[in-house]
Amino acid sequence: MHTLHRPLFRPRSNRGFTLVELLIAVLLAAFLLGGLFAIVQSNRRAFTTQSTLSQQQDSERFAMTVLADVIQHAGFYNNPLVSTLSSAFPAAGAFVNAAQTVTGTSGGAQGDTITVRYVAGPADALLNCDGSTTTPNGTWTNQFSVNGSNQLVCSVNGATAVPLVDGVTGMTVTYGVHTTGGTSTNVDTYIPAAQMVAANWPNVSSVVITLTFTNALATSAAQQTVSLTRTIAIQGKV
Repeated sequence: MHTLHRPLFRPRSNRGFTLVELLIAVLLAAFLLGGLFAIVQSNRRAFTTQSTLSQQQDSERFAMTVLADVIQHAGFYNNPLVSTLSSAFPAAGAFVNAAQTVTGTSGGAQGDTITVRYVAGPADALLNCDGSTTTPNGTWTNQFSVNGSNQLVCSVNGATAVPLVDGVTGMTVTYGVHTTGGTSTNVDTYIPAAQMVAANWPNVSSVVITLTFTNALATSAAQQTVSLTRTIAIQGKV
């Protein structure tokens, strides 16, 4: 007689996920993906903001560096033992006085202009505003202005202006002069070009330049522009 033996362990039946479990898993996955997406977007915005800010600051620094490097050379000439300021810089064109090395205009649609001149000697290699280097024994005139395309531009010796920096909406220039008599070069007032008299121009010792830039990070109408100001001393006047 045979005895039937039942297995000690009965195998469990294979059971899948219920609809509720699947819905919970989907919701959890969506929640985690949403959080990950938010982090990625936040990092992307932070990177874009930082990159835009960095580019704007680079443009501001470059513009002011070029302005300062060129303007401070106004009145430079190579041999003071042979020449004088008046003989090196005779009256010519917009420079209505002998010994005048700075001139400008104010009140234009895109702001002010400033023009400076200097003389390069045989061994001099001064840098003009367009990046070119002076050749020996020449007088070099550099003019800065802002054009209708919101670019800071410069022209060397009357040539076609070349763009330096984008996003510049205006430029304001005032000229530091000593107006109280005597031979002092100490500045006692800053005057815009429109209010300068002819006798003031040879006495300009420094200029204050304010550039207005488009604010790439503006979040309101009041923040559409940002301004940067620098005082630049004139060669041989301080």
